[in-house]
Amino acid sequence: MQSPTHIRSPILWLPTELRFRILCELKPRDLVAFCSTCRVARAHIIDQLLWRSAHLLVFDDPFITWSSLTPTARAMNAHRESSWDWFLSTRSRYTLLNALKKGERTEKSLSVNLYADVLLGLVETANAEAPETGNPAWPSNGGSANIALLADLVDKHRRGVEAQAIHDYLSHSDYPSEANDTLGEWPVRPITRSMTRLIYPTDAASRLHLLYGLTHREAHSRFARCEARQLVYDWSSVSEATDFGPFRPDGNINWQLLEAVGSLMGHNLPRLALRDRDRTTFPRGLRYVLPHRIPIDPALPGDWAGITGSWLGTYGFLDYRQLHFYNMDRAHRRAELEEFEEEVGQLMELELKLSEDLASDRKLTFGLPICKDLPILYFEGQSKMRRAMPTQYPQALIGVRGCVALVPDGKTVRWMFIIRYILDDATTAPFILR
Repeated sequence: MQSPTHIRSPILWLPTELRFRILCELKPRDLVAFCSTCRVARAHIIDQLLWRSAHLLVFDDPFITWSSLTPTARAMNAHRESSWDWFLSTRSRYTLLNALKKGERTEKSLSVNLYADVLLGLVETANAEAPETGNPAWPSNGGSANIALLADLVDKHRRGVEAQAIHDYLSHSDYPSEANDTLGEWPVRPITRSMTRLIYPTDAASRLHLLYGLTHREAHSRFARCEARQLVYDWSSVSEATDFGPFRPDGNINWQLLEAVGSLMGHNLPRLALRDRDRTTFPRGLRYVLPHRIPIDPALPGDWAGITGSWLGTYGFLDYRQLHFYNMDRAHRRAELEEFEEEVGQLMELELKLSEDLASDRKLTFGLPICKDLPILYFEGQSKMRRAMPTQYPQALIGVRGCVALVPDGKTVRWMFIIRYILDDATTAPFILR
């Protein structure tokens, strides 16, 4: 007679195919609980098909997103696709997501880059639309399960996300000697990559910070804003070798510099709304992020960048005298940036359209390599300020022309604008934005 401890659960007596079908309805937590019950059940822990089903009950299918990448990006992602393990990927996501929910960073916390890699991985594998079969994790109004999960995580555990996945904590010894004075008397200071010149091993944290927006600590910190200014307005950060933009010599993005630009503009947007009494709200945060998905107008199948239509934008700049003083007088340059603030432009409503006639415009050329998986698109348009300009500029119009291309990674879109201010048929010198 068998002892009770050796009596199998009825589910283990079922045919393999039927048992597999039942287990496919379990979410990852429930599947782990089942596999922990006995030796026979534990054998299912290595079943990739089973873990694929469990994974897709909670997350988006990464292979759907990867299939939409450009050939260059797909080739660069080939190793990740071929080595993808459904069980290990699900376990790592659950482990780090649970750690983010615990709150403040501690001495035993994992590297900020590990958390950033997981959150950025959720963003990069988000699907644009829910499949017809339906996924219980998908939002009721459609959309991506990954993005819905991230939005819920930030809403409920913002403190933990910011403390562990975006802010890093560095001591005086971690800083270059010339930057130690910026730490004041803090033994350690929570920073972002936009607040230091240190070179990080990956760009994940910078990219995540750009998508996330300003953290609560950063939004109320003069130190953070000043440090971002130091990177943005340093002439040594850009040159002809970087096409005078936030790029690297190989044509790819300098994410740390772009992070500083995003941080600085994030500080300036509230000033813009307060000054102009504008009630416009700007979509910021992970809930609005969906990469590699630009809706294509059936009437304009060649407009892969979604250029045609209405755009809303602004800009900021430092007075040239302050900019020159900051770059020439190294001894006092940080104090200068603490005292002065950049000017913030008014909101512009742009109406853009494609214009192949601009392909021969010599000014619309990229000095760095680009990805040729998709053709360069040329556009033009015009804008009026949303609010009245000062009295000396009553009829200001903005003429815009530019082009769009992919950077060499095949995933990131690069824009170039040439802007002209038009006053009573008189055109000023153009501004080129890269």
